[in-house]
Amino acid sequence: EASNTMSSAALRIVGLCLFSSDPAGGSDAATKDFGSALEECLEHTAWISRSALPPPKWLPTRRNRRFWRNLRVLDSFVYGLIEERRSALSAEGGARGGDGQRGDLLDMLLSAQVVDEEAERAERDEAAATTTGLSTTEVRDEAMTLLLAGHETSALALTWCLHFLSSDEMAGWRDEIAEEG
Repeated sequence: EASNTMSSAALRIVGLCLFSSDPAGGSDAATKDFGSALEECLEHTAWISRSALPPPKWLPTRRNRRFWRNLRVLDSFVYGLIEERRSALSAEGGARGGDGQRGDLLDMLLSAQVVDEEAERAERDEAAATTTGLSTTEVRDEAMTLLLAGHETSALALTWCLHFLSSDEMAGWRDEIAEEG
């Protein structure tokens, strides 16, 4: 019970910090099943890591098909946010601090510049280095990694905090927390 509640809270917090959006709080098709799809993908990943001989990813087992279906839900949400944010930024000409920019991780990823290694080598030979922005797939990969890692670790930390605070040894701390409100 506490674990599910903390998982939902962590997903909301991480989503708001990374994307200025609540991944599980929307009513549209992309966000409706996000929380359960995330849990299924995490469970599948844990199962793979515990399995002595997991089936190859390309093999259409029932478990693999369910994983790919849930991953499409996650991708739909993240790619939708990227497309929406890029559209907002291009509509205002990429002006920093405009309405299209929210100051979250997604903004940072979309404005990140990558130095082309070949151009960097050429720069040493007196040529100008060029920079390019991250591709949509690179932005998705970075955002998804931080979303999954941030959600899971935060949910576990919150669950353990509740567990320890509920023990008899922590009665003094509970009283102190209650006093501070």
